[in-house]
Amino acid sequence: MQLQGTITNIVPDGGYQSQNGYINTFQMTISTPSGIYTGQIGSKAQVYPIGVGQPIMIDMTESRNGVKFKKVDPKFAGTAPQQPYAPPAPPQGSKFPQAALDEMNGKTGYTAPPAVAVQGNSTNTSIEKQCSLKAAVEYLKGKPDTTSDEVVVVAWKFFSEFISAPSQF
Repeated sequence: MQLQGTITNIVPDGGYQSQNGYINTFQMTISTPSGIYTGQIGSKAQVYPIGVGQPIMIDMTESRNGVKFKKVDPKFAGTAPQQPYAPPAPPQGSKFPQAALDEMNGKTGYTAPPAVAVQGNSTNTSIEKQCSLKAAVEYLKGKPDTTSDEVVVVAWKFFSEFISAPSQF
């Protein structure tokens, strides 16, 4: 539960070693319009960076070890969860082949030519496409003024000509 209030008391409460370094813990009491809450909060600083009397926004959770607070950055408070990424449509007049975009986005209705028919499961295909995109970025990173459309076209060429093409060996 997210709460906004004023710190009324903060006392050092030990610490622990985490994968990101040593975390100092503090027992913090905050006063909110809905009541007074006490819980444990962590910080890398030896003295908690926000003092008594200062406003704070926290996310409060209860665990088997007691009430835990986590400071919430007000810039991100109350924002909706992130939506899955949807690639933007190519601009009007783009040189990017729509069929390649449809295939890369997994849309139905497009069948690859037999020379580039993909064998295997969708997980392998997804990994192959990701590798093609990474290779295209590496291939074009030194070229100035490269557009995202050009990167995707090169990635599609890598995928269709080198990865999913029938083996020549």
